Amino acid sequence: MMGYALSEQQTAGLHMRLFARAFVFASPGTGKRVAWVSAELAMPFSSVKQGVLKKLAARYGNLYDDRNVMISVTHTHSGPGGYSHHALYNLTTFGHIAQNYAAIVDGITEAIDSAHAHLAPATISMMSGLVVDSTIVNRSLEAFVRNPEACASGSFLPPTLAIPACTAGSGSPAPLPVVDKEMTVLAVLRGGRPVGSIAWHAVHNTSMPNTNHLVSSDHKGYASLLLERQYGSFAPFQNYGGFVAAFPNGAEGDMSPNLHYDRTDPRGPLWTGPGRDYFESTYIIGQREFDAAYSLLTNRGQTPISGEVDFRHMFVIMPGFPVTATKHTNGVGLNTLCPAGYGVSFAAGTEDGRGAMGTEGLALGSTMDQAGLDALKVTLVATVSALPLVGPILGPVVAGAMLASADKCQLPKPVLFPTGSLTNWTPSTLPFQLLRIGSLAIAGLPCEMTMQAGRRLRDSLLVTLAPLGVQKVILTGLANEYSGYVTTPEEYDSQQYEGASTIYGRLTFDAYQQIFRQLAKAMVAGQPVLGAPPPPDLGLGPQIEFQFGVSRDAVPPGETIGQVLVQPDSVVARGGEVYMSYRSGHPKNDLRRNNTYFRIERDAGGGNWTLVAWDAMPETRLYWGRDAGIKTDPLRVCTDVDADRVYCSQMAVVWNVPQNATPGAYRIRFVGSWMNGVTKQPVRYQGMSNTFVVQ
Repeated sequence: MMGYALSEQQTAGLHMRLFARAFVFASPGTGKRVAWVSAELAMPFSSVKQGVLKKLAARYGNLYDDRNVMISVTHTHSGPGGYSHHALYNLTTFGHIAQNYAAIVDGITEAIDSAHAHLAPATISMMSGLVVDSTIVNRSLEAFVRNPEACASGSFLPPTLAIPACTAGSGSPAPLPVVDKEMTVLAVLRGGRPVGSIAWHAVHNTSMPNTNHLVSSDHKGYASLLLERQYGSFAPFQNYGGFVAAFPNGAEGDMSPNLHYDRTDPRGPLWTGPGRDYFESTYIIGQREFDAAYSLLTNRGQTPISGEVDFRHMFVIMPGFPVTATKHTNGVGLNTLCPAGYGVSFAAGTEDGRGAMGTEGLALGSTMDQAGLDALKVTLVATVSALPLVGPILGPVVAGAMLASADKCQLPKPVLFPTGSLTNWTPSTLPFQLLRIGSLAIAGLPCEMTMQAGRRLRDSLLVTLAPLGVQKVILTGLANEYSGYVTTPEEYDSQQYEGASTIYGRLTFDAYQQIFRQLAKAMVAGQPVLGAPPPPDLGLGPQIEFQFGVSRDAVPPGETIGQVLVQPDSVVARGGEVYMSYRSGHPKNDLRRNNTYFRIERDAGGGNWTLVAWDAMPETRLYWGRDAGIKTDPLRVCTDVDADRVYCSQMAVVWNVPQNATPGAYRIRFVGSWMNGVTKQPVRYQGMSNTFVVQ
């Protein structure tokens, strides 16, 4: 899985399927258009956008390109990995996974195709409000309090937390909260009927922890499903696309959704109060986001949006980029950005305990001396060298790169992982993009930006774009490419997790300000912008791959693929749980995109069955796993085993029956594919549970 950087977090089923939601906005007068996408993924790698643009070019020529297509992600940490073309982000998935990449590119392209096909006259409006307790805590207060703006935030801080940046009489007159509670909703209506909405709110999409093994869109996906269901649309079977609800992210770098966390334990979560169960926590936060968005959509304080559609985009080579008009420097007196490097605190994990590479002996806020850093590098090289499959290849590469990491540019960060010295491990060229839809501007961030950095950037862009009548600037976090975090210079000096992950040094945020201001000025002047050439398409070359397709599926003697192993209880109460399991093939044989592995159906009479639930819905869960190989019943022992793998597997379906479910007779119908080890071709199978009664 992608997000928590834990190789042992491997997918083993489905909680909620992942979707891409696309919107196309076009000016009738100028013909200019933009395509904006929210995809339920962890990171928005350039590999994905390059793949999508190739497919769009084949369909539409030069209508869509880098300049007017923005692909953002919700930042769920419970989705698949292996879809980057930069090696660092494929490290814990043991390389590139072609099947995941293809599914993601195809899904996003199809979403844009659908939006393009449904382009029609519409009205749009905008409204903003507050979300109640979705962002529970600023997980990096030790860094935040170094900002001068924190001087006006004292009433929001724990009484024991000092504010070193404050002096008598400093600070702004009005207190600023240490979490961002704002939500801005863009509503799309046709004939007075809502057909879509985009609800921006900055908060980490990490209610599902690093111990979870089910693919899940997390709380933002749950909010999307709730709002789409409210308007009678639920992909892919009920009025598919009738109403599209996106819940994108923003400057969420230090915004935590973790209900249980009270900051008394710097290394891990404390399970107190509501949200003890992480599924429950996901539903609580998602419900709060839904409540805020639905309230805004149905109130009367909406601001109509009118005006032209416009866009600016440019690529920037970050290492060596000259930063002007700043009081800060990189390292000792440098005014250029550094080669990319992750610091010691990156390996320590996030302060709220959810990122957690959890490397022993590391601490947040690390400003280690050179001797300690050298010793730590030896440990890191040994750790990388010991990784299964890829260790012998990566160990020597990492060791060589360590020799180049004595760069003073990143001070006070001790560089632990100098990815800028490794070929194609992290991006050196970043895309910067600014879209305008009338009085609304959207800036696409190729990073995770902290709340206070986001505030400064929004304020700056709002002033620059004012001559165009722009009334609101939205930051779409994690758009088009991923390059770690961006903190304010003051936060960077604290070297918490976010500062250690600000890979181009202390001046990174000042560079963002400078580049986005250039885009905004060009938009106001009606002038084009010139940037660096696009980064190379690394997908044209070979990718390191150690995750391959399924070689075969098998069953124990006397069993068949599709055989039900555990039937549902014959009678289940509303609010109860239905469970069944069956002999399956590997789910990688067929991802069932825009479809489902199972259907829960109700007897509608006359031989007709009504579809009630499937594997995209939050009330269902699908579990998959290989057999353990040893069972008490000799007929249930999988005999198809080699040194490191068992080839017999099972799936289990769980349905949490809603309290408002219609009483009656139900069944579970399932479909899949098993891999024939001789022909090396997948073979479709299907099966059915016994009928059971919900009452």
